Amino acid sequence: MIETTKLIQKKIKTFKRLHILMILPDIVYACFIVYMYKYAPIPPVITDIQTLKIISYASIALMIILMMALKVARLRMLSSNSIFDRKETNKTNLDEPAFFANYLSVHFILWAIIEIIVICGIIIFLLSAQLLMPLILISVGLFFKLTNAPKAQDLTQLSEQYNSILVKG
Repeated sequence: MIETTKLIQKKIKTFKRLHILMILPDIVYACFIVYMYKYAPIPPVITDIQTLKIISYASIALMIILMMALKVARLRMLSSNSIFDRKETNKTNLDEPAFFANYLSVHFILWAIIEIIVICGIIIFLLSAQLLMPLILISVGLFFKLTNAPKAQDLTQLSEQYNSILVKG
């Protein structure tokens, strides 16, 4: 048990570093958009107010749909027993359980879903040259990336499930 706890602590440190690296570009995007808006304004590609409203509403709807998909995907992927299966392409240490690498893969999938919202914000900025909606989308994306961080308690729970499967099998 102590060995598993040490492994979880080691892995969670690595996972948290990767998580920070996944968040940093979103912060850079937000800073870049604010800088461009303030010091290097670009002319809007779409000037029709009605079209911009439709795009804004569509981006909000997309954000809500993606957040629901994110919640469902997270629950399904982390609760599935397939997280314990070793994949053929998985080149991790054969002594450690496969769920460590699979857990990180789940988070990369979740972060990619969230990144769609951030990229949508950047596209809206480039189309409209407005600042509010893109910053809202980027902020929501950052918030959800922060709330979907790797957690030691998830790994501990997965470790307990893995051990119970080993005992049964």
